[in-house]
Amino acid sequence: GIDWLDLKYRITIGREVVEIPDLLRQLQNGKPYVRLADGSNVYLPEDLQQQLLAFSQYLDLKNGKGETRLPMAGITLLQDLQALTEHIRLDKQTAELIEKYRAFDAIRQVAPPGGLHGELRSYQKHGMDWLFFLKEFYFGGILADDMGLGKTVQVV
Repeated sequence: GIDWLDLKYRITIGREVVEIPDLLRQLQNGKPYVRLADGSNVYLPEDLQQQLLAFSQYLDLKNGKGETRLPMAGITLLQDLQALTEHIRLDKQTAELIEKYRAFDAIRQVAPPGGLHGELRSYQKHGMDWLFFLKEFYFGGILADDMGLGKTVQVV
């Protein structure tokens, strides 16, 4: 499956709140504006329209629950979108995760826990490093190999 980041976001125009999924659907249907409750329209700048449309290609807008999800692998797109306007703010945890993704250059080696009695083979160390990488970046994953090569000790 895909590791998803659930997004909760909206745009405020005056005192009105417009749900972003609704706005993205309008843009996808060729309507570059936000219709307010009083019937007036607020048009979006062309560069913002294009960036939102590009961003919307990565989203799951139709998951049937009225939610919006972004694959974790596309999380840095949020920062790109934020760069377009000072009005987009990311929560601290998301901003830190984006920085972590952008700074990533290799899976780091992790020391085995102090309570481990025994020595890991090189492929077991790689497996343990892989599992810590998945945890650190909030990915799901599978550690698989032939029978009897020590997966249990890597996980424990």
